[in-house]
Amino acid sequence: NIPGNAILDTRIEIADDSNLELYEDRLINRYLTEKNITAIKDASGIYYQINAAGDSNFPTIDSEITIAYTGRLLSGTVFDSRTSANPLTSKLSDLIEGWQITLPKIGVGGKIKIIVPSRYAYG
Repeated sequence: NIPGNAILDTRIEIADDSNLELYEDRLINRYLTEKNITAIKDASGIYYQINAAGDSNFPTIDSEITIAYTGRLLSGTVFDSRTSANPLTSKLSDLIEGWQITLPKIGVGGKIKIIVPSRYAYG
């Protein structure tokens, strides 16, 4: 629903899908710059920012975790969320690979922002 006399500003980028990793890395870096987020790039290609380290109890792949989170696309659209009143409880091994790689970087009570390329999430 674009009103009359409105200006439509779009950006079209043609991507070479033979190198999806490089394309997604460029998109993530653009997002980080636009949002002024300083993040660390893991060797996997996942970016993260630790906002609270938590205690010295770090989860392993076999740990059962309880987590509140908000999942957003780079556009800001929320696609899933859980609150502290209704957290997700699951074995870490049953969750997306992006979480399996990054959640062990924080201890119980920690907070982390994760920017996960599609290959480590839902494709």
